[in-house]
Amino acid sequence: MNTKTITLPLLCTFALPLNAGCDLETEDSMSLVSEAEDDELSEPIVAEAGGELALEPDAAASITYANTYKGLGRLDTLADGDIVMIENYHRGYLGCIGGTPEFDQAPHNIDNYAWRVHEVDLDGDGNAEFQFELIDGSGFTNTYLKMNAAGTVFCGTIGGIGDAAAWHEDAFDRTGGGTHYRKAHVQLQNEKQGLCLQGSSSAAALSKSCGLSYWDMAFWVEVIA
Repeated sequence: MNTKTITLPLLCTFALPLNAGCDLETEDSMSLVSEAEDDELSEPIVAEAGGELALEPDAAASITYANTYKGLGRLDTLADGDIVMIENYHRGYLGCIGGTPEFDQAPHNIDNYAWRVHEVDLDGDGNAEFQFELIDGSGFTNTYLKMNAAGTVFCGTIGGIGDAAAWHEDAFDRTGGGTHYRKAHVQLQNEKQGLCLQGSSSAAALSKSCGLSYWDMAFWVEVIA
């Protein structure tokens, strides 16, 4: 499995004990901040490494460059077997409780909010689709994120070829502008039904016709393991 970017909010949710705190910036914080003030750039910064003092790289060469807004953004960076969380721009992380998909801005326990990726090519066209298998406290569940003919989003087992449980990016480009920063997200389209996954004003997950950019249909897929 290739090493992927893990966002700070997930590290805090996934790795820290209950009494540990995290001082996080909000999702609307888009500023890139230099680690050194202008009047400090002329002074060399030293760090102890292996018992020796090593010069840090020149501050001008340390400017942050990011290809995505958070997480991975694009599905083509996923690998079969990755463990991910799926975040909606407005509604938070997608989970499945009792067979019903729903969102939580900051789940206290990521059981039922983590998914195992299965990379498939159901139509044999050489383009991958992705199935998301729910992980709960007992482990892998054989329960997948699916959509039925009525457009209802639910979690269930795969009984046929698996196209109702397969997802891909819709056809629209979701990358914003910027020289050194790219704000990227995807809309997740169901392979069988052709509808996109949507967050709603409630906690429930819905579907909608794929089209131009809708923020309630904007998702990032974040690899956590």
